[in-house]
Amino acid sequence: MKVGLIGGDGKMGQIFKPIFEKYGHEILISSLGTELTNTELTRKSDVIILCVPLGKNRGVITEIEPLLTENKLLMDIASLKDPLIISMMKTRASVIGMHPLFVPFTQSIEGKTVVLCPARAGKWQEWITDILTKEKAVISIMKPNEHDKTMAYVQALIHFISLVFADTVFHEIPNELGSGNKTPVFEHMMQLCIRVLSQSSDLYANIEMCNEHFPKALTAFQSSIDFLQKIVSSKNIESFKSFYEDLSKKIIAIRGNTSPLFPEEKPDSSHS
Repeated sequence: MKVGLIGGDGKMGQIFKPIFEKYGHEILISSLGTELTNTELTRKSDVIILCVPLGKNRGVITEIEPLLTENKLLMDIASLKDPLIISMMKTRASVIGMHPLFVPFTQSIEGKTVVLCPARAGKWQEWITDILTKEKAVISIMKPNEHDKTMAYVQALIHFISLVFADTVFHEIPNELGSGNKTPVFEHMMQLCIRVLSQSSDLYANIEMCNEHFPKALTAFQSSIDFLQKIVSSKNIESFKSFYEDLSKKIIAIRGNTSPLFPEEKPDSSHS
């Protein structure tokens, strides 16, 4: 069987290429630098996986749509699913959305979460599930709209917070960034900012601006900022303790009271 990776010379495509080869599939790749075109790849492939930047997917779907017959599978690896899968469903092919929830620098997908959004999966869901299971990935099945709502908080909000935090720090204490005057939590926040800011600005712009659920998440975030700011500004210690302890109970109930980032610290550490 032939698996075609459109944009497959990118980092994520290069992670999945050896995985599919491992199970005996021939890999075809088309990109800006290959002689093989997207349409020729689609014609020759049984499975077509879109590995192009988020904003390019719909144009590629339009380009290859006439060649997507009922016996083919069309997949993508984009961070948003609902609008893209709507476009994919206009073709005749089977459709499964896929979102690898990890950065494209890993050597293995073992233990990594891969979201699948089967839209018109047919026999193909068993095929991709079998491969991911053998690679010991953690598979999460979600509906496209459910996926995008979750990603508004899991991805878009985290990126937003990282950018705002980095911007604030660089404006207020830029000279301290190279010093040793930092707590473990601050250092981990800076590492998160570095991780976000070392990626593609185009990718992050699309994640922030194309998810229709993100404005609601952002409004909720601003509401929480306003609420806590009022408590801090008024120096209302009892209200702060109530806010803090309520959140503490909620998160510990879900995640436990230890952090893998700080295994040496007790939950009540005063050095955060």
